Amino acid sequence: MRIIKSLIKVIINFFKSFKFRLKGIIFFFLLFILSNILNSDFSYMGNSSSDFTSTIIKVFWSVILFQIIKLLIVYISLGYIFDLIYGYALDYINSRREKIISNRYIYLFLFLSFISIFLWSIINNPQLYVDNFSSKFNFLNSFHNIMTDYFSPWIFLIIFFVINITALILALLAVIKKNKFLFTDVIRFFKNLDYKNRKFQISMILIFVLAVAIINLKLTPQSDQKNIIIISSDSVRPDRLSGNGYFRETTPNIDRYLDKSLQYRGVTTTVPRTFPAWISILTSSTPMYNEISHMFPRSRERSEKIPSVCDYLKDMGRLLNF
Repeated sequence: MRIIKSLIKVIINFFKSFKFRLKGIIFFFLLFILSNILNSDFSYMGNSSSDFTSTIIKVFWSVILFQIIKLLIVYISLGYIFDLIYGYALDYINSRREKIISNRYIYLFLFLSFISIFLWSIINNPQLYVDNFSSKFNFLNSFHNIMTDYFSPWIFLIIFFVINITALILALLAVIKKNKFLFTDVIRFFKNLDYKNRKFQISMILIFVLAVAIINLKLTPQSDQKNIIIISSDSVRPDRLSGNGYFRETTPNIDRYLDKSLQYRGVTTTVPRTFPAWISILTSSTPMYNEISHMFPRSRERSEKIPSVCDYLKDMGRLLNF
């Protein structure tokens, strides 16, 4: 009970320090405005129509507004969390120094974190930016190519984690310093556990065995699967499959495969266009290599012979239907 009261006091202390949290909210709100200015476009494959845009806004204005509000809440929440961490980190540093570091440095930390994760994303997922950069900002197209050709995404990811893990550790030290009673109770709780008790040891072993069994049950693929079945459906979100929890029974046949299959949820397309995406799937090559980067490639690009999974299966005598 005392631990719960201590946690409540910690939360109250966080809200009492709200005056230091506005910098992150302001920074992320400006990012939100900028992202909407750069990406509020109803064009499709480079084509746009004012009549189509006005019709979409008129019919789906409530859905659009709801999505914008959700995104705004996410941006503001992230701004508050990052500012919370950086604010407490600076508090801890200032408590050990004679010269006080201004809270304005939070803007610098926010900018460094944003730019490092942004550059990592550009290099790691170039397909997300290629359309926007090439169609709206030609000079950014060259920058995009330089980043993806000459820099490793790990450089910027390491910078991001160094900044934020350091800030998080300092912030935790600041919280511990302000709320020693909470952590004293937690430490006392673990010290009072009887680790030599046989019931406790058996319980830990059972929990470990159960966790291993659950992981193996979900992640171990079927060893007797011999066929490759490719099912393709354009512009269908995975969360609209009933096998993934959608409330309507939309895909009963696919659901039976999902029940016996291993599903990868973190897959990102190389290019958000059907034809180049299919080329990348079948050849395991990116558009920068196979030169198929849009829906209507030239005859020279179409005539290029790129080894694909179809060739491999055909050589093995396993290609039955294509």
